[in-house]
Amino acid sequence: QERLKKTAEIEKQLVETEKLAVIGQLSAGVAHEINNPLGGMKLCFNNLLNTKMDDATRKEHIEVINSGFNRIQNIVKQLLDFSKNTPLLLEKASVNKIIENVLILSEYTISKKGIKVVRDFRDDIPEILLDSNKLEQVFLNLILNAAQAMDEKGILGIKTFKDDNFCYASVSDTGRGIPEDILPKIFTPFFTTKAIGEGTGLGLTVSKAIIEQHKGELTVETSEAGSTFTVKLPLII
Repeated sequence: QERLKKTAEIEKQLVETEKLAVIGQLSAGVAHEINNPLGGMKLCFNNLLNTKMDDATRKEHIEVINSGFNRIQNIVKQLLDFSKNTPLLLEKASVNKIIENVLILSEYTISKKGIKVVRDFRDDIPEILLDSNKLEQVFLNLILNAAQAMDEKGILGIKTFKDDNFCYASVSDTGRGIPEDILPKIFTPFFTTKAIGEGTGLGLTVSKAIIEQHKGELTVETSEAGSTFTVKLPLII
């Protein structure tokens, strides 16, 4: 019994250590992501105060400052979404319809790159209790990520089906795949391979948290022929 007690204490300490590590990682990420635009904003603000410039140059400086504010606001919003873990607003909904709504939202990005969408939706999936807004956020992130992973004329594959007591929805691309050294980091907060201003590195982290909040799983398979992200949701929560 004493040994079990010591084991439980060690496990508790490990959990606390892991929490502290995550907090440290988040703090470092927030500082880095916010300091980047702040540096440019400060420089532009000082120039506006202390340098004579024409209207066009002044306008460029103001645009940089506004862009920085928007970026910081977006980072804070995503961080709040990630941290507050708001309760699910559950209602019966169709996974197929949720994905169709997201495809409409992302139609411009997909069509601009000449990407072909291939649907394979099973119509025997029942409506299940979901937070539709949060699930739309997940699938929008997965679909836009897939589109960004591909060159012109890529193929975006969307597949849904059910098996036993679970519903599955996968988003596939025909990109170059995720490198082995990057794969373990893709769900890590603030990790991103995108250029500055194109992503905060919280999209997959938030998506994974939302799916786990639904008692489901978000997994990925990748190769040089492309990547597939699969959402697994219980038919009954």
